[in-house]
Amino acid sequence: MAFGSALASIGLSIPAIAIISVISDIRMTLGIDIKSTVLLGLSLFIITVSLATGKTNIMQGAVLVGIFLIYLFTSIVP
Repeated sequence: MAFGSALASIGLSIPAIAIISVISDIRMTLGIDIKSTVLLGLSLFIITVSLATGKTNIMQGAVLVGIFLIYLFTSIVP
C-alpha cells in the first residue's frame, strides 16, 4: 500500500508541476548534477529497452543494479 501511494505521489506530482511550469513560463530544474543526469538517462534507456521487448532478463537487471551502485558511489565519493 505504501509503495502504491509513493508511486502515485511521484507519478502525479512531477507531471503536474511540469505542466504548471510550462503554462506559467517558469523554468523547472531537477536539482541534480550532470553525473546523476547521465545515469538517469542511461537508466531510462535500459528500462525502455526492457519494456519494448516485453521480456526482462538477468542482464538488464544487473545493469540497473550496477548503475544504482555507481550512483551511490558517486554520491558518497564526489
